Amino acid sequence: QASRVSKIISMSVVGIGVFMYDTENNSVFVSESFISTLNCNKLSKSDITLSYESFEKLILDIDEKNNTNIYGFFKEVIFSYNESVMTEEFQLKTDSGETKWYSFSLRRDSTKILGLVQDITKSVLEMKKVEYERDNDITTGLLNRRAFYQRAEKAFREPEKLQTAAFIMLDLDNLKY
Repeated sequence: QASRVSKIISMSVVGIGVFMYDTENNSVFVSESFISTLNCNKLSKSDITLSYESFEKLILDIDEKNNTNIYGFFKEVIFSYNESVMTEEFQLKTDSGETKWYSFSLRRDSTKILGLVQDITKSVLEMKKVEYERDNDITTGLLNRRAFYQRAEKAFREPEKLQTAAFIMLDLDNLKY
């Protein structure tokens, strides 16, 4: 049944992967799509069942390589008895150095923890582009008035981080012409 699910997932155009941690057997089913989505080159490119310790090492290796805390998120779900879906986004680097964003959704279900990993890079990049266009002048690339005030206000709310600051404000007539 698990391999059928993996075959269906592999037909998807979107990068998604699944895993299931069975707390009674202390084993983790990892789908082929999970392995390929996260570029886990250390594992075979097929569905696999790992010991919890091997899965834990895999996640800790990803965390160490990317300075993330996926393992901490996973542990939070393990020790929680909340059966709702918990989701976090993480930024990871591929082996080729490319930055990608992933959404990890975890759900505790009695003796199992179900996990879904989605490659959300395309939507994150689109959102960053929209935010840039919203906050920056199209001609100069400088922050627009709203974004400038927002950043200045944030900086002054945390003076211990700001330490020393200076602002220069220029008003050039007909700059764009």
